[in-house]
Amino acid sequence: MFSERKTDNQCSDVKEWARSSTLHGIKYVASADAWIRKLMWLIFVLACLTGVIFQIVDRVGYFYDRPIAVNVKINYNQTLDFPAVTICNQNAFRATKAAESHRYRLIEYIFSTTGKISMEKLEKFNSTDLSLEELYTSLAHTKEDFIVNCVWKNGECSRNDFEMILTDHGVCYIFKKEKRDMLVASSGVDSGLRVTLNVEQYEYMTGPHDSAGIKILLHDAREMPFVHELGQAVPTGTHAFVGVKFMTIDNLPKPYGECDTKQLGHTDYYTTEECYLDCLVNLARERCGCRDIYMPDSTGSTPVCTLGKYYSCLVDLKAEFSTSLREDCGCPVPCYFALYDPSVSYASISNHLVSKLLTSSEASLLVDKLENASEITSKMDRDTFEYFKSIADTFYNKFTQLTEVIASISNCLSSQRNVTEEIVSEMTDVYNVKERIYRYQDYSIEKNFLRGREAMEERTLNNVANAYAEFAMLNKRRIIRLATENNTDDTGRFELYKLVTDDLIVRQEIAEKARANITLLLNAYITGTPIFNYKFEDLPRAHNPFIVPKPLMNYSMNHNHYMIKYVPKLNSSDFDLMYSVLDMFIEQASIAYENRTVNESTLNYVYERFQFACRTYMFSKSVVYTQGIELPSRVIQERLSNFKNEWSSFNSDIVDLRQNMNSLTTLLKNVTTNILPDLERIIFQMRNYTENSEGHLMQLANVFLSNETKLLTNILKNFFQEVQTRGQQIHDSANLLHKPIENIWTTIITDEDSIEYYNYTDNVLFLRNLSVVLREWADNVNELKDLDVRRHVFNKDEDYFVANDAVTVHLEEFKDAIVVDGMFLKQNFLQLDIFYRQLSYEYISQHKAYDFFALICDIGGAMGLFIGASMLTIVEIIDLFLIQLPIFKRKEEKQKNGVALT
Repeated sequence: MFSERKTDNQCSDVKEWARSSTLHGIKYVASADAWIRKLMWLIFVLACLTGVIFQIVDRVGYFYDRPIAVNVKINYNQTLDFPAVTICNQNAFRATKAAESHRYRLIEYIFSTTGKISMEKLEKFNSTDLSLEELYTSLAHTKEDFIVNCVWKNGECSRNDFEMILTDHGVCYIFKKEKRDMLVASSGVDSGLRVTLNVEQYEYMTGPHDSAGIKILLHDAREMPFVHELGQAVPTGTHAFVGVKFMTIDNLPKPYGECDTKQLGHTDYYTTEECYLDCLVNLARERCGCRDIYMPDSTGSTPVCTLGKYYSCLVDLKAEFSTSLREDCGCPVPCYFALYDPSVSYASISNHLVSKLLTSSEASLLVDKLENASEITSKMDRDTFEYFKSIADTFYNKFTQLTEVIASISNCLSSQRNVTEEIVSEMTDVYNVKERIYRYQDYSIEKNFLRGREAMEERTLNNVANAYAEFAMLNKRRIIRLATENNTDDTGRFELYKLVTDDLIVRQEIAEKARANITLLLNAYITGTPIFNYKFEDLPRAHNPFIVPKPLMNYSMNHNHYMIKYVPKLNSSDFDLMYSVLDMFIEQASIAYENRTVNESTLNYVYERFQFACRTYMFSKSVVYTQGIELPSRVIQERLSNFKNEWSSFNSDIVDLRQNMNSLTTLLKNVTTNILPDLERIIFQMRNYTENSEGHLMQLANVFLSNETKLLTNILKNFFQEVQTRGQQIHDSANLLHKPIENIWTTIITDEDSIEYYNYTDNVLFLRNLSVVLREWADNVNELKDLDVRRHVFNKDEDYFVANDAVTVHLEEFKDAIVVDGMFLKQNFLQLDIFYRQLSYEYISQHKAYDFFALICDIGGAMGLFIGASMLTIVEIIDLFLIQLPIFKRKEEKQKNGVALT
């Protein structure tokens, strides 16, 4: 009973609490009569309660995430501190200094080796104990050369305002004036730093960096400049405008942020980079006992590493530090630090600056420095030197081959000349023999045949028909006088008759003698038997019968139908007719004398017939003379003329050969005497430079590119052009010899009119087989053709001139590069303008984004939103569970019961 009464009391207490509670909706659950309505409100209350719980858990979780907020505030100042400016040349070493100190090859080895540096190599360079600091500082670009001009806040500044500093990029120069001087009161170029730099690219050599230009870092003056990691590159030939934006950052410490600070050994100004550097310095001191050139020494007892220590220990340590050891240093982000944010824009370096630098007094010094550096680089830079050495060696080899070619050409020319002179000598002997034979034959025909005809003409042949018309007219009139004269004295008529008959008989006798002479003459031609026996020059008369061109003589008597017709006619019928007509004349004279009568028609017939006989005789003789008797002489003279023409053609080709060979010989003599020795001296100077590193490349360039050397090269080039041209002409002239030689020998050997004389004089040379002779002489001429000077060249002249051009181009490029002009300045100079873009700066700070009060507000808001509760509602719930529920009532009842029992 007691238990049931107790439960009823508790339910009534809860209902009473629910009706009076500020927790929305709970009263409907407690007081509603219909169970459906109670259930509906119970579901609503539970759903809203779930939402409240979820929101409270989320907000509590967010609160314990320690959220932060970042505020960006723009502060406007009247002045700002100008950052420290560290400027580094991208190239660490100067070639001239490296060469002078005999460390060029050492640096080249160190920074060209891809693997691990060999200690044995360093020992060979005697550089194991060489300090890194000494290496870098002694060979670095000096600020006197590096910094050309400086302007600070539109006023003068000098190189003395820059201090040398050793950084992770090598030797650099930092602009860091006194504190009061670093304040700038306005933004823009005129309130910043302007500097003109000469990076001396002509001094560049192998080193830790390959770029051309500078690296610049803007940083707090208290910071160590980490140029290699954080610097910005600026190329040459530009005008760089570096607009700086200043900002400060304030971070929250734990638990809200990660910022913190720690004590560093080398500086009181903490940054993350300085912390890592301090860690690395300590590791380097412990493991290697030395430090890098940019590492600070807080203890004053850690020396800069030597090359041996650096490459045997520190290099590996730095590599290990960047991959694993860095994480163990525990370097948090600083809680406060400043940043200089540069914004770089570029323009081309101005022509005004170029002109100003070109006309300055330092221009001549730049030329000297450029030439000196170029000389050193040309010798010390392996790629450059090896390239020049290779083209110089090629040039030397091609020149050596060329001298051998020239010697071969000389020998070939000598052989050509010898072969040519042998051909000329043999052909001259042959020509002289044959030409004399022709002259001998012509002489023999002239003196031993035609001279006989002339004698016969004088004695008889010409008198047969001499004044035949007058003779016929005179005898006709005399015969008529014998018949018609009335003189009784017969003495006169008899004398006249005797005169007529005597003339006619004498003419008959002349005709008979002429017949004998013409027979002798014609038989002499037909048989080739000389009429006379004249002596020719120093040859015995015994040669006369054999020199006669008998086939030709015989041929002349029957070579055409005229000779076939008129030779027999002249030798027989013409004289028969002449003789019979003269008989008829005698008969008419006898009739006229004895009978005193004359038959005029018969006399006229005889008269006309005699003239016809004389004309026929003279025509026949003329035909035989012109087409027969005189033919051998004409033929021989024509043969001699043709033979001389062939000889002239031969001599003309020989003249061309000799002229071309003599021309080449003259050029060759000039080349070997004057050109080659001068070129050898130049090549000796070049090889002395490439093999012994003696002399200067500029001197070599001046000699090699001089007008005198160009003239030598042009003469040599012209010589080889002449070798090609003259060689072709010699070959063509030699080729042309085939025809005249073939024609001359064909004329000699096929001359059947001379065969008898060849045999008589035992001229075996002229009695050989023609094909054999022509083959032998073709071989002789081909031997001359094969001795072609062009075959010794084999394009070696072109190889030489290509090699010469390669050396010329290289030396021209070297010489042209040593010019201080606009291009030179743009390759070596640049201008920097560093300034604040604005005097305002950004203050970026972190603060707590969510505190406990915000958490309470969010929880209260969620409760009011979902269940209409407030903080008092929470008190009501506490009151319900702690006071009104039976746990407290049980205590009260126990107390009451105890009193009652008592």
